[in-house]
Amino acid sequence: MHYTENISVRTICEQFQIGRTLLYEIAEQNYGIGIAEHIRNLRIEKAKMLLTEHPELRISEIAAACGFDDYNYFITVFKRLVGKPPRQFRQNKSTAL
Repeated sequence: MHYTENISVRTICEQFQIGRTLLYEIAEQNYGIGIAEHIRNLRIEKAKMLLTEHPELRISEIAAACGFDDYNYFITVFKRLVGKPPRQFRQNKSTAL
């Protein structure tokens, strides 16, 4: 999947040779949310999996592996979507096992 790469609405539109409006309509019809939000959700799901299955990876490595260039932005987005920061998420998951 390419969602971990540096991707933008413009590059998606160019790849599929469609306009922005059509891309947003397709995303809304298929996911019920905008394309950028959908990509963020996919990235956070991957981060949750890596946090759980690869405790040897640093949080910054996971952020980069999930397509987040900015570590602080990753922490902010993760906390907003998951309800806790990545480190706490990892600790809670490891104690639950």
